Amino acid sequence: MSCSNNLRQWILAVHNYHDANQTIPTVALWYRANNDIASWRVGLLPFIEQQGLFDMIMTGGTACSTNGTTNFPAGLGTISGSSLTIYRNDYVPAISTFPILTCASDPNRNRLIAGSFLAPVNYRACYGDNIHSWLGSPHTGSANSNSMDSIWNSYMPCLLGAFRVRLGRNFNEFVDGTSNTIFIGECLISPVTNPTADPPTTSSARSSVVGPNMTTQPAIAGAYSGDRLAAGRTGYALQGRGWINRDFFDSIFHTIMPPNTISGFGYGAGQNANTCQFNAFLTASSYHTGGVNVAKGDAAVKFVNNSINCGNPGTTDVWHRLEGHVNAFQTVPSPFGVWGAMGTVNCGENASID
Repeated sequence: MSCSNNLRQWILAVHNYHDANQTIPTVALWYRANNDIASWRVGLLPFIEQQGLFDMIMTGGTACSTNGTTNFPAGLGTISGSSLTIYRNDYVPAISTFPILTCASDPNRNRLIAGSFLAPVNYRACYGDNIHSWLGSPHTGSANSNSMDSIWNSYMPCLLGAFRVRLGRNFNEFVDGTSNTIFIGECLISPVTNPTADPPTTSSARSSVVGPNMTTQPAIAGAYSGDRLAAGRTGYALQGRGWINRDFFDSIFHTIMPPNTISGFGYGAGQNANTCQFNAFLTASSYHTGGVNVAKGDAAVKFVNNSINCGNPGTTDVWHRLEGHVNAFQTVPSPFGVWGAMGTVNCGENASID
């Protein structure tokens, strides 16, 4: 099945999910109290002919175990004294695959990544042009909470992509129009075969996913300071490692850097291995010649060239939505050109990729 057909099935599933729930999924879904650990794709399973897999996840028990003995919790979560279900290679849903998860052009599509043994994925949700520590409050606070504290209440308006954490969007929120907003795109699966650390444990994060269409790395503005992004650092080695995983490098991409250029992670002095996955800009990428496929909110699938207007990431701080001006920046048009504008839902840009 072609990449464009895969994307069409994903975006139609988003529409069907919206019809049933009056919102699209959040980036991270929770099916048990205080566990927002499931990828947005899990919520779409009933709408892509994977009801049986969804029921297995929701039911849990020994039927989810590869050895038939481990008793997994219903609705994901953690096993007492053990790891999150989504990271376990003895959890049947995590290693299960189905046709629309991967693009036929990606040579890593059939590989269970060594060290994780989880089923990989190419298709990710568009998070727009905003980078932040996404599991908890913008820079501090509890990671797993079913209620938004005062920081989140003020911060949510800055999340301008189609998909966001905590609250799913209703189509009425797409002021710029669903036809002018990217919902889903493709990203390469890491070629790494035997990672020695997950995440990397030194300040020199390992190489970014690089495909044959990798273009010259443009300059990146936003010098590292405190818990902010270490500009120019290469990307994390295990992108696309698991379709069920809600971590940034498996679930989302940003409309900041041009397609098929570098990704970067907030990983350096003052940060630890766990924070590199939360502060990141992740770039759309593919093995298709000259660009990537994306699905818009009107269910149209389009090919985006690497040369799309992205403004000037070399002079615009990639943290521009969080520059200490939460309210002031929430509806300012994206500085990242047409690409950035297509990633926002209500900033009033007159941009199109048609």
